[in-house]
Amino acid sequence: MTNTTRDDLIAALTSAGDTFTGGRVEDIADEWADCFIDLADAILWINAGYWDAGSAATLAEYGAEPGDVKYVEGREKDHGYGVDPIYAYCNGDCTIDDLTW
Repeated sequence: MTNTTRDDLIAALTSAGDTFTGGRVEDIADEWADCFIDLADAILWINAGYWDAGSAATLAEYGAEPGDVKYVEGREKDHGYGVDPIYAYCNGDCTIDDLTW
C-alpha cells in the first residue's frame, strides 16, 4: 500500500482529460477509489489509458497488468475502433474472453 491520496487520483484523472472524467472528476475519482484499494494501482491503469474503473478492476482481478493487455490473436478484427483493446474493452465492445495478457 502506498501513500497515494485521492488528490493524486484526481490529478491523474484531470491530466488524462475529459474523456476519462466527462467533467465529473470527483465522481469518477470515487469510482476508481471504490474499485482499487491501492490508489497507486488505479493511477497505473489510468496512465495506461483505461478510462473505466470497473473494466480496469476486472482485468486486475484476473491478474492482468495495465500495459500488457492485447487481443487474442485473430479477434482484433471482430471489434470496432481499430485494434485498440483498451478502448474496446472499456466501451463494452469486447469481453474479457477477447483479451490476453
